[in-house]
Amino acid sequence: MKRIVFVALGSRGDVQPLAVIAGRMAVSDERAQVAFSSHEELSSVCQRLAPRAAFRPLAAPCFLGDSQDLENPVCVVDTKGRRRQEWIQVIQTARDADLLVCNLFAMPPCIHLADKLSVQLVVCSPSLVPYRLPDTFESVFQQELPDIWEAVMSARTCVSWQDICEWLWPIFTEAHGQFREHFLQLPTIPDLHQLEPPKLFFGIDAMLLEQAREAQSAMSPQGASSIEWSLPSSSIMLGPWYAQPEPPLDLRAAWPFAPEERPVFVTFGSMGQQNLVADPAALLGSLRDALRACGKRGAVQWPTWTESDGEDGTLRRVPRDLSFGWSFPLCCCVVHHGGIGTVSECLRAGIPQVVVPVAYDQPFWGAVVGRSGVGTCVRELSDLKDGMVRALSSGVAERAAAYKGREEEAVAQVCSALSECLSDPPSHPNTWRDDKTLPLRQPRPVHLPDLPGFVSPSSSEAAWVYSEVFEQRVYTPPGIRTWPGMNIVDVGGGAGLFTIFARKVCKANFITLIEPAHESFQLCVHNVTAALGGSVDRISFQECACGADDGESRLLFFPGLPSNSCLDEFESLKRSHIAKDGAFNPDLVQYLTASERRETVARRRLSSLLPRPEGGGGGALDVSLLKIDAEGAEARVLEGVDE
Repeated sequence: MKRIVFVALGSRGDVQPLAVIAGRMAVSDERAQVAFSSHEELSSVCQRLAPRAAFRPLAAPCFLGDSQDLENPVCVVDTKGRRRQEWIQVIQTARDADLLVCNLFAMPPCIHLADKLSVQLVVCSPSLVPYRLPDTFESVFQQELPDIWEAVMSARTCVSWQDICEWLWPIFTEAHGQFREHFLQLPTIPDLHQLEPPKLFFGIDAMLLEQAREAQSAMSPQGASSIEWSLPSSSIMLGPWYAQPEPPLDLRAAWPFAPEERPVFVTFGSMGQQNLVADPAALLGSLRDALRACGKRGAVQWPTWTESDGEDGTLRRVPRDLSFGWSFPLCCCVVHHGGIGTVSECLRAGIPQVVVPVAYDQPFWGAVVGRSGVGTCVRELSDLKDGMVRALSSGVAERAAAYKGREEEAVAQVCSALSECLSDPPSHPNTWRDDKTLPLRQPRPVHLPDLPGFVSPSSSEAAWVYSEVFEQRVYTPPGIRTWPGMNIVDVGGGAGLFTIFARKVCKANFITLIEPAHESFQLCVHNVTAALGGSVDRISFQECACGADDGESRLLFFPGLPSNSCLDEFESLKRSHIAKDGAFNPDLVQYLTASERRETVARRRLSSLLPRPEGGGGGALDVSLLKIDAEGAEARVLEGVDE
């Protein structure tokens, strides 16, 4: 069986359509094992829509919780690296995919992962592209990447310049280059001669899309939306991906209105859930006034509801998990924030809508709703009463009703396309894809002067330590005398650089290398053996920690920053050093410390590890130089030395 991993980031409205597709795919293709990765706070809705898909929670929140998320949707797709931890979690939950499916907000990290795995990526979006090409992008690209620019413009690449400009440009920003290089060990810029652009499906009603095109062309630069909502030319347009409308019996029983009443439904989706509505009390007050003027009551989905909100009976609370597909047909109108998912659900039900936009693409879709005549858009709460009166007029209601029943079998169409992708063979062999047990960061060759065959999971760390050992001589500063034939003990061998220095530069007679982390120890043996041409006689490799007594210790291991791994008891000191002391680029710390793990390692007294004379008689050989770099545990090492 092949595994399809869906990754959906953003609000509930951004995530839910992909959960619908995942749920259908899990039951329609017996060859597929389906997993769904999204924000943990959306687990209930995802698991309800895709009960047979394995849900993989992301700890990262839907919203960062500050105003920058509201000011510009680019903050959500993230070209600045503010969501590094989210990208890391995406890779960790989806790295076993044979086919990746994501929404637009998850496209950048997923396209990097697809590149790493050599698997196909399919992008399914319930909204238009929610980010605009920066004004300086083309000139900067041409200046900094002239060879790639020339190849793209001469059509010698798989990806066209139009694809890049319309929707793929975020993957070429500096933050994503750092992510590729320092977390995924990929070139900072994708190989555009091999990277096929993902298939891109949009789930938007065709009539609504036509209205969107007309609305956008009619807008001035200072119009209803400052963002250019685009439809890439290479995309495939399908109808909306609706959820199944039937909720559980207990939720249906909670509907507080008689069938003949037809209330006004009020929902602000994730905007209300995330407290992004500026003044909820004022909004509810304006709603009461508007409902009274229209002689209606409201069915409200609101997370901060209090008993006083429903005192006069004008507003009645309904469960948050009550599906729109079931509840909207019972209503005469919907007041909402203008998310494209809610706009589509209103059209599906054939009822008018009043859009009160909060952020993102909502002003744009509000303008589309108003222009199409299926509802109204109000920007000020003082206009809400008039907007509701107009929405409930016969003309608006008739135009909205014309959309009812326009459902297409768009979900089945997407699932059919995904099944075809499962049948396609991989583009080329990929060990990392085929062996799911391999660590995320594998050792790779690092060019260091006169050290052939040297490998490390972090080229920058290897270069830094090489400079310390061979150039700055931090372990053999002036006043520390070395001579041929000396005996050296290297406690905290790391990747083996000091032991190599001890043999090649100091001409040491006998060297004892001690390294507790298993992965680092294996690197030590490999690197020392390669650097010395296989001649490792009179070098003793010891895989253990050192302490006052023999036993076991717990080690915190950083696969991306192995020389900074430490014993558990020194964890807080080490994290402070990494994060706060300016030792590392703060933009890279999350990548370098990702996938950290705990290991149980052997602990030995140092005296028991010292070399003995040939033949085994007498005590230990004299130690000429003891180098200890134990990440805070230096005193513990010395406690294991006999007097």
